[in-house]
Formats: sequence, C-alpha cells, structure tokens
Amino acid sequence: MVKLQSKQEFKNWICQIKISENELDVIPPNVDDLYSLYRHCRLSNSIAAVEIGSGWSTTIIAKALSENQFSNHELIQKLRHPNPYALMTLDCSKKFLEVAKKRQKEFAPMKVSYIKTSARYSIVRGQVCSLFRNFPQHTSDFIYLDGPACNQVKKSVRGFHGRFGNRENYGLPMSGDLLTIENWFWPGTIIVVDGRGANAAFLRDSFQRNWNYRFDTEVDQHIFYLDEKPWGKYSELLLTLKQQWISDYFRR
Repeated sequence: MVKLQSKQEFKNWICQIKISENELDVIPPNVDDLYSLYRHCRLSNSIAAVEIGSGWSTTIIAKALSENQFSNHELIQKLRHPNPYALMTLDCSKKFLEVAKKRQKEFAPMKVSYIKTSARYSIVRGQVCSLFRNFPQHTSDFIYLDGPACNQVKKSVRGFHGRFGNRENYGLPMSGDLLTIENWFWPGTIIVVDGRGANAAFLRDSFQRNWNYRFDTEVDQHIFYLDEKPWGKYSELLLTLKQQWISDYFRR
C-alpha cells in the first residue's frame, strides 16, 4: 500500500514555497490539479517521467518520484531501467525552465534534465499537429502533457498555424510528439493531459496501441493507461507496482 501525503499536508507543503520576483507573471499553483498529479505519480509507483511544459508540476513530479524511489529502492535493483527515478522536462521557454529549475532544486531535489527546444507545426499520420525540434530519448512510464502553448509554436505548415486570427494566445494546442514515440512506451505507461481537451481527443483517436482512457472532470485531466501484457519479466515487475493505481482509476 502506497503511503502519500493527505491533501491538507500537500497544501501546507505547497504554501511554504515562496514566489520570487521573477515569478510574478507565472501562473500560481492550483492545489487541486497538482495534488491529483501527485496522486497519479505516487499511486502508480512510477519509475521515470517526461514532462512536456515545465512549471509547478516539475516540482510535484520530482517530489513524487523521489518518494517512489525511497519506497521501492529494493525492487528497482531487479528492474533493468536505463534512467530510473529521473525526470526530463521540455519547454520552449527558457524563463519558465529556469523558474521551474530553481523551485525544484530547492523543494524537491532529484535528477532532472531540463530541455530548451523549439516547436513547429508538422504533419503526423496525415494530420496537422505541433512537434518539438528536439525530443531526447528518455525511458519513462509516466508522462505529463501541458505544452507547448499555441503562441510557442512558431513555424506553420501549409499555412496552418493553429491560432485564432492574430490572437496568439488563443487556439487549439495540438501536440503530436507522443504519437511519434508510441512504439517505445512500456506496457503500463500512464499519460496525464492537463486540460487540452482537443489535444487529448486527437491522441485518443490516433494512438495505435491498447490505451484505456478516462476524463477526470473534477480537475480537467485526461488519463491514458497503456493496457497491454508485459514484454518480459522486467516489464511484468513494472506492472506489479501499478496495481493499486489501476484498481483505483480503471477498475472501480
């Protein structure tokens, strides 16, 4: 049984994180959304994570992975994993990455790779979506999708830019990176999409493997679970760690 902080304990922890002057225009933390993210990562005993779009979530995922490592330090010795208990976060904004990095190092220190890259529109499986120029290989069983924003995608394709008129902050975010690496995901991989309903629908309808899908209306999060048989004994061990989360979210 995974032991995790109560929501009140989590809220108290968040409140101790002071906002510096260079964060004044950064979106403030949403405790409900962040606690849901924390629960998903902790209850699933996730081993490694990819975050698309840095922010408060960077610190939360780092915190959850650190607690997972402490809880499962003996089991991980049996699992062949190239980057255990590591987080990779990608963002188009150098500022957001620096803010997230400073906060994470102080309040949830662990191994995090910060990737500054650009995004452009492209065509994947016949449909227009955005792709990062650089998406380094990182084996992960937990993925959080909250970027890039429409105004961060600079290159259009066939005249299509995904924004509404000249209002760069409005449009339909449509990330397609996960479709291009779907074949690399281990059975049991979890994807949490924060809002981005059209993007979640695009992924749900375009994925080719056996994904279970659920929409959590309370926190506006779309949850995907790769429900497939293990590839072998190491993959099977990874799945055994996720049984509590699977029962809570897909077998109720």
